Amino acid sequence: MGSLLLWGVTSLFVALLASVYADIATQGKSRHGASVAECRDRYFLISTDLNFAGNHFWFEIIDNGVHKLEPKYAAECGYTFSTINAKEFLILRVSYFACHVENKDDAEFNLHYQIVKLDVRGEKTTHPSQISCKLDRDWKPRAVVCEENYMEVSIQWNMFRLSESTTQKYWEMGPSGDTRLSGWQILIKRSDAKPIVLSLEEARNQGYTVTYTTRRIVFRSPYNTTLAEIQMVHGIEVEMINATVVFRQNWVLVSIKAIPACAINPGNFNGSHLGWTVPKIMPPLTQSPSKFEEKDLLIGVDGHVVDRATMKTLNYKLDISGPYVTVSVPLWAIGGVNESHVINNQYHSRYTVQLYIQHLWADDMFEETEHRSFRVVRTSYIPRVPFTADLTTIEERIFTVYLGNIPYDVDLTAVNLNGETFTVPEAIQNGYPITNVPHSNGSHAYLIRVPIDDPIVPKMHLGEGVVQFLLEINYTLDIMPQEDPYYHPASVTAKHKDYSPPVFNAVCTEKGIIFNIDQKKLGYMWELSIGHYALTSELATKHGYILFNDSQSMTLEIPLFTTGYLYEDINLSQFVGTFEVVLRDTRTQKIAETIVKRCLFKTHELVVCAPDGVVTVVITTATALPAVDPWQTTLLDKACKPKESDEARALFTFHVSTCGSRITVNGNYLTYGNEVVFNRAIIPAHQPVITRDSEFRLTVNCIYQINDTVRLHTDRKFLEEPQVSGVGSVTETKRHFDPGQMNVLNKHNGIVRGSTSEDLETLNEMEEYNSAFPYVPVVGVTIAVLGTLLAALIKRKC
Repeated sequence: MGSLLLWGVTSLFVALLASVYADIATQGKSRHGASVAECRDRYFLISTDLNFAGNHFWFEIIDNGVHKLEPKYAAECGYTFSTINAKEFLILRVSYFACHVENKDDAEFNLHYQIVKLDVRGEKTTHPSQISCKLDRDWKPRAVVCEENYMEVSIQWNMFRLSESTTQKYWEMGPSGDTRLSGWQILIKRSDAKPIVLSLEEARNQGYTVTYTTRRIVFRSPYNTTLAEIQMVHGIEVEMINATVVFRQNWVLVSIKAIPACAINPGNFNGSHLGWTVPKIMPPLTQSPSKFEEKDLLIGVDGHVVDRATMKTLNYKLDISGPYVTVSVPLWAIGGVNESHVINNQYHSRYTVQLYIQHLWADDMFEETEHRSFRVVRTSYIPRVPFTADLTTIEERIFTVYLGNIPYDVDLTAVNLNGETFTVPEAIQNGYPITNVPHSNGSHAYLIRVPIDDPIVPKMHLGEGVVQFLLEINYTLDIMPQEDPYYHPASVTAKHKDYSPPVFNAVCTEKGIIFNIDQKKLGYMWELSIGHYALTSELATKHGYILFNDSQSMTLEIPLFTTGYLYEDINLSQFVGTFEVVLRDTRTQKIAETIVKRCLFKTHELVVCAPDGVVTVVITTATALPAVDPWQTTLLDKACKPKESDEARALFTFHVSTCGSRITVNGNYLTYGNEVVFNRAIIPAHQPVITRDSEFRLTVNCIYQINDTVRLHTDRKFLEEPQVSGVGSVTETKRHFDPGQMNVLNKHNGIVRGSTSEDLETLNEMEEYNSAFPYVPVVGVTIAVLGTLLAALIKRKC
């Protein structure tokens, strides 16, 4: 958090101080299509637009020929592809003494180069460019450069004259009489081996470059060559090459120590600043530290020197302590580069800065030495987590959610609101405005508004008149321009006490269930429904409900066996009847509450045709004369006996495809029929009927509608379960009697006789009702118990 805060504070200076660098950066600029070339202090800087260059391109340097810049060749010749590049740009730094640079008297330098693009078809396109730069100050007698990929030293050679020295014993004398510079050789000494003498060609083969101008000798070496050495200077690693360039000028032998030395220790990051420490005095460059004289020490970033006033403003630090020089800059300082990536669905950024030290001193070897060092320092990847703030005011009835701490290179591209995904334009179009809120430190935020009463917002009733609204948001954030997405979830709730549904009371009676609702709280916001249908007086009359409504309360009585009941756990003593009432929001038609009441009822007579084809029927034999033993009754298949029985009743449970059931088709309906019969004892067999037992025979029908989920086999067996219950009926089995016989039908209170036409009419009504209950099966029941033949009366007449 401290780093993030520091980032915000430091970035406040960006706008104010951009002009400091803008003036410097624009000096000597030359724009050529894909690249911008600048004249910097002792080097060219070429910035290439990667969007223009594409994925396949390279640099070529042009003089008398064309030279492709490969990494190894670049290091040997004084070209650096910087490892710290601004987004969408590649940075190339070129030493003024680099190979193929046209040098005019060490004061004016010209570079001809071209960018070569390769398209998807393999065709090349070249973009030639050139830049010319002039020095604004003279070279120092010795100049050392510590670049990212090479070391370079240039020395004013005409100040040395030598006719005799210890160097001569390693020197292979060239032919005399040559008035030009001739006989070039390089002597390299290692502390653990004998000196090695190399010709220019041999040195070049090992990666070393030696060139000369009208006044200077230049020696260049990549890092980590075989002849390089690492010295520890006050605990800091310094790489150096103890090289001496020897040549003959006319009759004079000239020997020049061309030793490059560079600190190669890495930089560091302490959480708030990035820094680098180097030795103040490097013994490879100064033989007598006592004669070392400090002249100037400057620091900067990205190759730009920063003056003291700017250092103070930007909190740059230069610390000279004992034998060390330390330079440090704050995290997110101007001139650095922020690299952003998504790691484990979280934004991470890594700050990289190129620190620059320019040191000027005098010693016993040179009147002045200018030592310039570049060092790239990086942080590890730092996560940056967005935060949300709930700014909702319930009185406004609008969710207002703030998403903050969004980096400058991140855009909000989509939002998921309670499971529905919208792009930002789609969200705005659908009535969910999203506002971008910029901040002065370069970051920004987003503000989203969602109406609380919008259908997308679910609500939950917490009781005591309190309703809770919920908004689940999942933000889709993209790092630009690479479009690297990550996601941030947020959840906000709002509670309101004046928006609560009415309270229900439900009681069980012997004849059904009674619901009571506080009519004052029902109001216009709530609607009572049976399934999908609003409860009206017409609906109540149609289904046999009893509805009483006044200004204080609403009473709804649901008589047993009316449409909408579910029957379970049936036995001879009791069964469970369940009825469901739904409360809906009149504005959204979404279900706010479901009130389910379960009651125990005493079992008398009934028939239940379940959706799975299981039939449960309870019949009574109490009206039969003489008396019929219920336990002696069976279905058509005499193996199907009662599951339970008592003195006057029997309970059968069977599947419509068993127990001898018969099936008939009537239009779009299937009728499964069976009979409950009493097996009389007849004496003697195969003679005219002589029996004292009653003839007891009842027909049990279950009618199901044929729909897409029901299929008939050729044997018309019950193949698949219907989606809804069937309609059941129990009737006396019709028989033809001789004259004088009577067909007596016993009718009981609350029992409805069933017939085919009545059953189909009931089923049509049930079909309409069940369509409103796609998840709750409702059992349609028609109960009929019929009296049978009075055998005793017939016997008396006989």
